[in-house]
Amino acid sequence: MNAAKLLAAKCSIRIPRQLNFVIPRRFAAVNNESGPSVSSNDPENLKHDVIKLYKNLIYLSREWPTDLRPQIKQAFMKNKEVRDPDEIRNLIARGEYVSREIIATYHLRKYRAMKRRYYNEHRDKQMEEMFKNLSH
Repeated sequence: MNAAKLLAAKCSIRIPRQLNFVIPRRFAAVNNESGPSVSSNDPENLKHDVIKLYKNLIYLSREWPTDLRPQIKQAFMKNKEVRDPDEIRNLIARGEYVSREIIATYHLRKYRAMKRRYYNEHRDKQMEEMFKNLSH
């Protein structure tokens, strides 16, 4: 596999086929798999995945209106004593779900902004009233 295909495979985000939108490049580093990304019980791999998830959540929180870093840190610190590999995998899966929800919220925000820009209901009502007044 050449370097370009390897990079594309690493940076791709899996989304359902029904959703046809482009993931911005700044979110491409986020791991968007349906389950935990590690199948082995190797603690070093799990540690790597937890650190990667933490960094991705911090990266995604940069565009959030309020500062999410303290809440992300608090959530990770709350579970720092967990040693069971299955429980760690479940926590990683929950964190990946949160990252997908953040990305979905960003897309919804962009869609709502576009809708407000082109389909302002208040402005449409004002235009209708203005045309009614002109016709009388």
